[in-house]
Amino acid sequence: MSEAMFTMEQLEPELRNKLMAEAEAERRSVAQIVIDLIRNHFEERRQASYNAFLRRCVEAGDADIRAGRFHTNEEVSAEFAALRATVRAEAA
Repeated sequence: MSEAMFTMEQLEPELRNKLMAEAEAERRSVAQIVIDLIRNHFEERRQASYNAFLRRCVEAGDADIRAGRFHTNEEVSAEFAALRATVRAEAA
């Protein structure tokens, strides 16, 4: 992989002026601001990917409920009560 090089000359003049003004207003270097922007970009992408995953999980769960593929709280409680009773009986 070739090494990429970024220079201020690659920016549109208006964007470069805004970046320089922002750096001066925040009393930070342009490099610090660019590094923060890159980190934020990757974090936003990671978060968007997780949100999409979570949305798919919720949609799948909703589809299961609509299709009747679920257990009620009472069913789950009864099943685990029976399991606990079996474990206690085996332990005694």
